[in-house]
Amino acid sequence: MGYQPGRRSISTRGGTIYREKEGKMNPKEIIQEKVNKFKREINYQLNLDVSDSYSPYEKHEDLKKGEHPFPNSGSPGVYVFWPNNNDRPLYIGKSSDAIGNRVWAHLGRWGPSSDPYPDAEKWLKEKLRDVLLYTIPFPKEHRYLSSALEEFLIKELGPLQNRVLK
Repeated sequence: MGYQPGRRSISTRGGTIYREKEGKMNPKEIIQEKVNKFKREINYQLNLDVSDSYSPYEKHEDLKKGEHPFPNSGSPGVYVFWPNNNDRPLYIGKSSDAIGNRVWAHLGRWGPSSDPYPDAEKWLKEKLRDVLLYTIPFPKEHRYLSSALEEFLIKELGPLQNRVLK
């Protein structure tokens, strides 16, 4: 696309996203743009909307085992940890069952059917303090597409903690 005067650009692995100078693109808009691109490429007609941001570090400490306050926590789908003031996500993951269980594992908590990652406490303290969570739910009958969207977003956005897929 190239340089365009009067426009702000954000570079991602999948190309450059341009926004008007006065309208700074936020992570939700970046993710939604990529989700829309994914939908066009696979000709998916249903809505796939990115949730509003949620701060998992600040809000999870008083919850009990199995409680999931995260957006779309009971749905299959994709989740994105995005650091504040960064132009790339930290980590992109998926759940074919319940997003809340997978997010809990990252936070060092147990969900009804998941164990925490062995290094969750360290990861939480070092990486998630200033990170926002975004979720993209799928209808249960289309849960198989969460793997495809996860891979697509990893390739497009180049998260800091995911391994690059070939």
